Amino acid sequence: MDMKLKMNVIPLFLLILFCFASCGGSNSPVKLKQYMVNGQRGYEANCANCHMSDGSGLGKVIPPLKGADFLDKHLDQVICGIKYGMDGKIIVNGVEYDQPMPGSKFLSDIEIAEIVTFITNTWGNGNGIVTIEQVQGQLKKCNN
Repeated sequence: MDMKLKMNVIPLFLLILFCFASCGGSNSPVKLKQYMVNGQRGYEANCANCHMSDGSGLGKVIPPLKGADFLDKHLDQVICGIKYGMDGKIIVNGVEYDQPMPGSKFLSDIEIAEIVTFITNTWGNGNGIVTIEQVQGQLKKCNN
């Protein structure tokens, strides 16, 4: 290979390598977009009937997810609640809720990660990716 060609190929190779490396991180924009799209589908199929498509909840019966302080303060309970359900009083944005939430044991860990990523990055919330590793770690700690 002649020297001039080598000088052109090496920078091109390094640029391609850099692009692939920067796209693969767990908080990359591409991965966040993927989690958001899949999470929205999962939310619409499994959560929106009660929490509404716009995350507003149902009056004083079912808490909102839109702008909910509970998501920031109790992400561990959110993850466990999606899988195993929730029972008992919770406070969301200063309002008390005491309606049981059924669990969705059929959801995979990745589906839970995508749904939690969606609800924690939509409607005024902005927390980045909730990884499958975070979900798996938390699910081991749940009292189910």
